[in-house]
Amino acid sequence: MQATEISNCMRVPSVAGRKFELIVIYVEYDPARFGWPFSRLKSYLSSVGDDKKLFLIVSNSDEGEGFLEVDRGTIRLQGNNINREFSGWQRGVEFIREQEINTDVVLLVNEAFESLGPSYLKTHNVNWLLTKCRLFKIVLGLVDTAWEGKKIQGKSARVWINTNCFFVPAKLLESLGNIVTVNETRINEFLPEDYPDSGEFFKKSSPVNSAFKEYLQKWLTEEWHGRFVPSNDTWPVFRAKTAAILNESLLSIRIRELGYIILPYDVPLFLFKKTRGAWRKMRRVLTNRGSQSFEEAMIEKSNQLSERP
Repeated sequence: MQATEISNCMRVPSVAGRKFELIVIYVEYDPARFGWPFSRLKSYLSSVGDDKKLFLIVSNSDEGEGFLEVDRGTIRLQGNNINREFSGWQRGVEFIREQEINTDVVLLVNEAFESLGPSYLKTHNVNWLLTKCRLFKIVLGLVDTAWEGKKIQGKSARVWINTNCFFVPAKLLESLGNIVTVNETRINEFLPEDYPDSGEFFKKSSPVNSAFKEYLQKWLTEEWHGRFVPSNDTWPVFRAKTAAILNESLLSIRIRELGYIILPYDVPLFLFKKTRGAWRKMRRVLTNRGSQSFEEAMIEKSNQLSERP
């Protein structure tokens, strides 16, 4: 992208100070690899009126701070790939703040949002997803679970939001401050800077437990579609991917600490056909052991319903 070099402090009249129902921060690095998915993303969100949504395309392969207004509803931003999609999303969040753009819900999505199969955005009512996210103080998307006992800094990381496509209340983004938790400096708390000949990839002082270490190593070297053998040559990749996984897990932990919960996009409709007061009461009952317990209870209930004949 040849972005117009405009100062970040310059306001964009068509969006500055405006209110949108939905802002989409879409991060790309090599969109050709995924069949140029942005046009499909736009089509999946077509039920939200053009004047009610704003697309921010962050190009992480084009480093810089410039931006270009492509059309009235789309702005392309230069970004950086230092922290993969997380630094791209943070670039979009900062642009929203600088331009004083208002919204209730933000969709954070990257170019790999269809890598696991057809997107739920294609098959589900997007306006209903927005309503659930806005009214019930929840983060919605694909929810992953794995490896009982997996912990970071002593906190459970067994249930987390898949960060290739998820809806976030805008107030939560404000409270988070920075989406990036493990940056290019903090990764050194977990991994040595140089490839360890000893084969011990994680530092003994690393704030992740043995279950998380085993999970990370097994995923990156055996189960991931881009799996590889760690070596001197691939060590930067191992560090970068480890940082991305840690950022994904830690984001879910931080979301819960701020009083929000994480739920699958397909949680049964009837669970939300309650007054907000009834919802809050139900949530208080089920969160007596923490918000992750509530999430697991909701997911279990959803699975039970889906298995009915």
